[in-house]
Amino acid sequence: MPRQGFLVAALLASAGCIKGECIVHGSSSSGSCIESSSSISSSGPPRISRQEREDVRARIARLEPACAAGHRLACTNLFADLQMLDAPVVEQVAAAELGCRAKTPNTCSFAARAIQGTDLIRARELYEIGCQLGEDAACRDATLGGSTWVFDYRQARCAAGELVACDALGELLADPASPRFSPERARVLLMDACRRALRGCRTLGELAVRP
Repeated sequence: MPRQGFLVAALLASAGCIKGECIVHGSSSSGSCIESSSSISSSGPPRISRQEREDVRARIARLEPACAAGHRLACTNLFADLQMLDAPVVEQVAAAELGCRAKTPNTCSFAARAIQGTDLIRARELYEIGCQLGEDAACRDATLGGSTWVFDYRQARCAAGELVACDALGELLADPASPRFSPERARVLLMDACRRALRGCRTLGELAVRP
């Protein structure tokens, strides 16, 4: 099976995509659930020799089934190799989503941003997985997408004594765009973070001057 076909088939199987949704890639479309966008494309591959490219392609062929089976290291390397070859965004996103569902760090936001225009529910799920894996961008984007799960997750971690989670919760509560905006609660958390010389000081100052 061609590489793109393998990845997309594995992605559909793991994500339970609905038939009829499609990849939008330039002016063409095919039967999957990913939207390609310049906003999530990679910055371009490094210059490598023809032999190196052939070696990477051979490695990709070995990594694909392992990633599809849920092996995190395989997904990490597959995603990196596809970016190295500047593979079509559709393939990169398929690998990133498989990696995210296999709990591979630093894959979830990439995949979620690519599909949020066509499948917000699935994108939010990927953002939430990424948030659990420590991707700050995933936590923020999940919140902007309407997720309230992030607040509950951060609050539970904060209550368990995780100071970084308390700081992050304060940041979320201080954002007027968040569904649980609460400047009073935010001030309490951010003041504590600021005392510990963490990131809360700037946001605390912004709250002070906000009308």
